[in-house]
Amino acid sequence: MMKRWREKRAQKRASRERHRALRQELKQGPRSSTRSQENALGAWLASHRRAFVGVLIQLLRAPLGAFITWLAIAIALGIPLTAGTLLQHVDALLGGFDRAPRVNVFLPPRTDDAQGQQLAALLRDHEGVLALEYISAEQARQQFTSTNQDTALLEELAFNPFPITLVIEPVPALAKDVAALSAFAKELRETPGIDQVQLDRTWLERVHAIALLARYIVACLALLFGIGVIISIANAIRIEVSSRRQEIVVMKLIGASDRFIKRPFYHTGFMHGLCGGLLAAAIAYSAGLVLFPTLSRVFFSFGASVPQLIQWWWYGAVVALAVGLSVLGTAIALRREIRAIEPS
Repeated sequence: MMKRWREKRAQKRASRERHRALRQELKQGPRSSTRSQENALGAWLASHRRAFVGVLIQLLRAPLGAFITWLAIAIALGIPLTAGTLLQHVDALLGGFDRAPRVNVFLPPRTDDAQGQQLAALLRDHEGVLALEYISAEQARQQFTSTNQDTALLEELAFNPFPITLVIEPVPALAKDVAALSAFAKELRETPGIDQVQLDRTWLERVHAIALLARYIVACLALLFGIGVIISIANAIRIEVSSRRQEIVVMKLIGASDRFIKRPFYHTGFMHGLCGGLLAAAIAYSAGLVLFPTLSRVFFSFGASVPQLIQWWWYGAVVALAVGLSVLGTAIALRREIRAIEPS
């Protein structure tokens, strides 16, 4: 009985010695005034290195749960990134059409060139006309046949179905005022000898409005997905803190500070953000490769240059954003969880 009591006493004494040594090591960390600055920096880096290696080992032991977290981050950031890339290409396409509006005036079919030239001369003297291009019916037919291969039906017609077209560039005062430009088009429609008047700016303004609405929608989705990333990381860190509660209690018993205890969890959040951001960049790049042929055909149909894939700095920005959101979610989770754990 006495022997057993002595063994237990010796074990308690050895345990107290180990705790005292660990407590002394924690107190003599990078903030110790007795060490030199280089030794303090080395100790600080070594501490972070040990915490980082421990996090890697922990992630490798549970790869499925870590991959699910990374995939959630990748989807949350990859969707807005892909949508933003498409809108960037649409803006580049629409930017090629940001020129002065044109007013297309179509004369009645089978109007001869003499009458068309006479009307064109009359409109050139109008105060709202800056420049006028005359396109005869034969020129319109040639333009159509040069851009279309299926012209068999057109060749069977006994007459030229294309009308004479007058392309008018209005003066800057009209070009900047939508109401004045519409009034000018209405005046042209009431002019004798004119069949139809078309503003080529109307459809472009509608597309611009749709693109602006799409940008607002993508921005709102990016904000919501960003909040979702923060919440998911905070929940993941909160679960991990709960699973390591006993370990945290022991660390606090031997004098570990909250900053020291939080360190591995911050490394975990950093790894989640880094891997999730890289996966989001890979998803966006793959989506760009899939959509690139379709975008190229659209740009070719409008006579514009083929767009480039997303710039590489965008990928770096997404990875940095994922890391920042993950660290923020980790900080939010640890702010209350670590403080709430106290030895009983």
